[in-house]
Amino acid sequence: MAPIIVVLSPINIEDKAQVLIISQFIAIPGMIGVVNIALPKLILKLKEKYFYDDKIKLIAFGNLHYSLRKSNFLIVTLIVTVTYLISMFSSKGMTQQVKVVAMISYVVVICIMAITIVYKILIEGVNRKKMFNQLKLVGYVNKEINKIIDLETILLYGVIIFIPLLPISIMIIGNTVSGGMNLTSAIAIVSIYLVAFLISLAISLIGYRKIVFNSIKEGI
Repeated sequence: MAPIIVVLSPINIEDKAQVLIISQFIAIPGMIGVVNIALPKLILKLKEKYFYDDKIKLIAFGNLHYSLRKSNFLIVTLIVTVTYLISMFSSKGMTQQVKVVAMISYVVVICIMAITIVYKILIEGVNRKKMFNQLKLVGYVNKEINKIIDLETILLYGVIIFIPLLPISIMIIGNTVSGGMNLTSAIAIVSIYLVAFLISLAISLIGYRKIVFNSIKEGI
């Protein structure tokens, strides 16, 4: 909330950029609380209250709850790191060389995070082979198992993409308004972020399905 207030406030544009950076970092503990506590509780509540009789969503939300609790460190790290790099890139006090390094670092960090999440999901797929085999034994067909995999993976990526994207977008808007960043750079930053994680999502879905269905086929 604090960064949004700064963006909308009538203070001097030069001061606004500096105050925005400070307020963004002040807001980080609140984001950590959302990722660590609020979201897992919400998912668990939805599962127990609304999806207890839905054989697809019951399993998918249970897996999502577990995955999210294991991913909170990655999400928080992504928010903190990217926010810091954007503040470096948009700072008027930084030289052009430093800004180039900040942009390259941003691309590297996003790619590393995207790869890390793929690895994490594939590891979870391996760990869940037994569970999916048991679901098959109790009557789940391949189409239903595929829906579970798709739903939990897409929802997890929805959280991973959009929770960090909110503070990142506020930072970008504030710095664009203050003149610390041009529109082309702002579009490039958001595009790199979205493209990297959407590619990561596609790879995760393909890999997760392959692990699970190979296991079912082999009866492992």
